[in-house]
Amino acid sequence: MLPKLDALKPGAWLGWQCATLEPCFMPSRAKPLDPTDRRLWRVLIPSLVLFGLNALICAPLYRVEYLDQMSSVEGVFIALARYMRDHAGDLYWCPLWFGGMPFQNTYPPLLHALVALVSATVRISPALAYHAVTAFFYCLGPVTLFWLLKKLTGRTAPSFAAGLLYSLFSPSAALLPEIRADIGGLLHARRLQCVVHYGEGPHVASLALIPLAILTLELAFTSRRPIHFFLAVLACMAVVLTNWPGAVALTMVLIAWICSKQRFDILRAAGLVSLVAIVGYAIASPWCPPSTVRVVFGNAQRAGGAYGIGLRQFMWMLMLAIACCALRFVLLRWRASGLIRFSALLTLISGAVIVAASHGKYLLPQPQRFHLLFELAVTILAVFALWPALSRLPRFWSRIGIGVACLLTGVQVWNYSLYGRQLMRPIDIRQTIEYRVADWLNRNGPYTRVFAPGSMSVWLNAFTDTPQLAGCCDQSSPNFESLVAGYTVYTDQNAGNRGAYYSLIWLKAFGVQAIAMDGAASTEAYHPFAHPKKFDGMLHRLWEQGDNEILEVPERTAGLAHVIPEAALARRTPVHGLDVAPLLPYIAALDDPALPPAATDWRNQHDATIQARLNKGQLVSVQLTYSKGWHATINGQPREVMGDAIGLLAIRPRCEGDCVIRLTYDGGTEMLVARIASWSMAGLLLAGVLLAEWKRRTEPRP
Repeated sequence: MLPKLDALKPGAWLGWQCATLEPCFMPSRAKPLDPTDRRLWRVLIPSLVLFGLNALICAPLYRVEYLDQMSSVEGVFIALARYMRDHAGDLYWCPLWFGGMPFQNTYPPLLHALVALVSATVRISPALAYHAVTAFFYCLGPVTLFWLLKKLTGRTAPSFAAGLLYSLFSPSAALLPEIRADIGGLLHARRLQCVVHYGEGPHVASLALIPLAILTLELAFTSRRPIHFFLAVLACMAVVLTNWPGAVALTMVLIAWICSKQRFDILRAAGLVSLVAIVGYAIASPWCPPSTVRVVFGNAQRAGGAYGIGLRQFMWMLMLAIACCALRFVLLRWRASGLIRFSALLTLISGAVIVAASHGKYLLPQPQRFHLLFELAVTILAVFALWPALSRLPRFWSRIGIGVACLLTGVQVWNYSLYGRQLMRPIDIRQTIEYRVADWLNRNGPYTRVFAPGSMSVWLNAFTDTPQLAGCCDQSSPNFESLVAGYTVYTDQNAGNRGAYYSLIWLKAFGVQAIAMDGAASTEAYHPFAHPKKFDGMLHRLWEQGDNEILEVPERTAGLAHVIPEAALARRTPVHGLDVAPLLPYIAALDDPALPPAATDWRNQHDATIQARLNKGQLVSVQLTYSKGWHATINGQPREVMGDAIGLLAIRPRCEGDCVIRLTYDGGTEMLVARIASWSMAGLLLAGVLLAEWKRRTEPRP
């Protein structure tokens, strides 16, 4: 017989919730599916309902190729998927952005690989495939949340209610006025806005995978079966390989999951997470090697603002850790269930990050991106903290409550659908300035590198392989000086009336042959140029339409490889964008007609032949980002490859007369070790799982 609520001691309602909602964080034996089993339908039907409701809300995404959201960053994700589809098997080096970068530096590849696969298999455009795949993950998020809660509690109704609330309400809009104003009201869809308006498809996809990661971890923790450990590794890897903020969010979730355990289980949970992390990282290391992680962490502190991690952040994190310990102590004293402890701790961690950011403080780089994780946590906490009281309502009031909930669900589905259709308006992409600039450059090239502003840069490579100085993935560019160059060209900060002079030096140093400019009347979304007319009368105009133009950057020889005196190589890293003194000898050498040209023939994206006539004391500068994975040979003999002070590649050929240099990129020692570790660990893990399952099936049962 259930106790009356008023008979419970303070806080004991959480213990009662644990007793009534268990099995919470309890083991269960896997059984074969039985179509007549009601338990199967109690999972399948709510899952289909949740997926269907969300599919109704985002239905246009499944059939719209391009949206009227040109300010969205989804253009770079479409570009990545198109590049992966068109260059499958040649994903060593990506030449498209910031002077080129190792492909693993561009972005975590899982979502884009899936989009490329769908595009190639179904034979649809990468844009349509991207929208269909991201819509699928948008619909999947509430479903995976329901699966997690259903498994942890064994209760269908509250688990379904949590999935429904997560689908149709954004708690962050209630907490933060800036988010409420951004989405246009308390009852609008923040998660949908992030997918459509901001292009956060990978982030939302990673959040849809996080419940699966916790579900498989819980299975591995309770059953101790190798197959569940294997699934936990795969699920956690999938989150990390989908989105960098998703990987940080997973870290928060794992901390909350470990801390939610009982005293005698917390060390074992921490050990399991550590082992999953080690094995998973070893397998995933070719896509996120240490050098990439280091670059992303460093650049994230500068992307979108100044987010330097220092002593102040560590002090705030320590205070947050103390608050988590205090909350855990209180919840354990109140005998709260594991699910309540988990969701409360996750709400505290994610809430502290976003609330601090709203008050001008930050614990992590780009803290405003973690409000979607907060919504996931607070939804679980709200439903399962209130459900015991709701479930004890008299039958009459329960029926009234169910009727009101159904009415509100219908209203919100209609409201979300209308809101979504306002966001998901189709567009004729050929009429946009982003497409027209990309198309002109593609038809009138090839250009070895161009500079396109704002949304032109975001969308350029969705249509063409023309390399550019800006573009995608500034958070993972290994060459910081390329970011300095772009910032200088855009802002002319402290340049006075010499902005064009400094900009031209940086453009020439990075091998830019053409620059697109957008005036005040341009439909380009961002208008990033502080002085869009600064090159008037200085550069030759190649193309003009409305308040948009493409200008030619003068160069003596085409291509990215140049013969220069060794003394002309940049020897000192500029302090800032106006400190161009180290670049002047290099620019003079590029313009010197007495120096011989160098011809470059690219076999593929990572293999080139450079032919030039060299004299003693000369070397070959290649305007590509230097990486230790580049190798140069002459007649099979290795030659020194080095980086200059602005991060560009240089070859000391030790050759006089006509020289033929073979330049290749293979990732270097780091990538070789990562590939060996990945295949070895994957093989060991798979062999261990198969052996354990074989023993389990063949050993006699008692």
